[in-house]
Amino acid sequence: HQLSAIEQLPEELVHKVIDFTPETIISLKLVCKSLRVVVDNYVRQSRAIPIVQLMEIHHLGFDYALLSISIEIFIDTTDLFESRLKHHLGRKFAVTRITRDIRKQPKRYYVDFKPSEDMIVLVQLNTCFGGMHNGMSSLGSIGEVQLHVCKQSVRTHIQCLLKGINIDNLLVTGNIYEHDVDFILNLISTHKVDGLTLKVVKTIVPDPVEVLHILSSRVRTLNLHQMRIGEDERAMFGMQEADWARIILGMFTPERKLDTLKIVNHVNTVWIQADAEAELRRSLPGLVKKVWFEGIRHQFLEEIEYIDRDYSVQVSHTKLSIKHTSRAIEPFTPSTTRITFVQL
Repeated sequence: HQLSAIEQLPEELVHKVIDFTPETIISLKLVCKSLRVVVDNYVRQSRAIPIVQLMEIHHLGFDYALLSISIEIFIDTTDLFESRLKHHLGRKFAVTRITRDIRKQPKRYYVDFKPSEDMIVLVQLNTCFGGMHNGMSSLGSIGEVQLHVCKQSVRTHIQCLLKGINIDNLLVTGNIYEHDVDFILNLISTHKVDGLTLKVVKTIVPDPVEVLHILSSRVRTLNLHQMRIGEDERAMFGMQEADWARIILGMFTPERKLDTLKIVNHVNTVWIQADAEAELRRSLPGLVKKVWFEGIRHQFLEEIEYIDRDYSVQVSHTKLSIKHTSRAIEPFTPSTTRITFVQL
């Protein structure tokens, strides 16, 4: 039969077409045998096309040797991900060991396993995500990774799972110790993390202010969320009665990367004092950076709203908001951009 236009393309050009339209792989395989071979070759590769929108990593129950991974896939890459699972992990594993929730859109995948016994699963999953275990130099990317387990015993496994993958946003929950800070900084550097959310309970580090300043030098967006502690509800990131105006202004200095900061504490609702808020209202609009700041707290202050030096300032009972007018309606966490990376 006469070859169609796409059948006449070199294999690498067909692969680049799939990079831009991954949702077409099933229909392309149905065109003819030669295209089926081309698509199968594409599936075998770990091309750096974003597939994972969200990944959550938990312990499974109280067994710290077991990991539970939840994966949310971009809708247009679902067929590609399914094909990669079956190729790299085998049809039997893909069908029997991976649970799918088709009621959710995007589709959710769940896999539970013991890394000490199933290390190859981590390697193969990484390849399915577009990682570097196949030796390729290109980097895949994940919209957001949520680590609800950060114990030292599983860090090697987490690093294996994420090898060679950039992460737009990273969320870490739990207690923060000095070795946790080192691990988080390593993840930020290795995976080019742009936004960090810390949902912390206890913060036990020698110098919490120094940690905040270091983090502010590494990420553009930081969300600091203080969870319920228990015995000491007054602490905020390991500090009591801290000078938060000085700390926040230090986090926004020109040499640091940070330009977006949100601080939330629903437990100690007066973590920042009225005089510190007044200092922020005076000083933040004077910065060279076009910053975005929001603090969630409770203060019985008069509700006001005004513009000062191109900054929108809002004060209410529950929130202090100081944002450059060009960013006033900007959401705190921008939705993950779906970008196709084309290998040249």
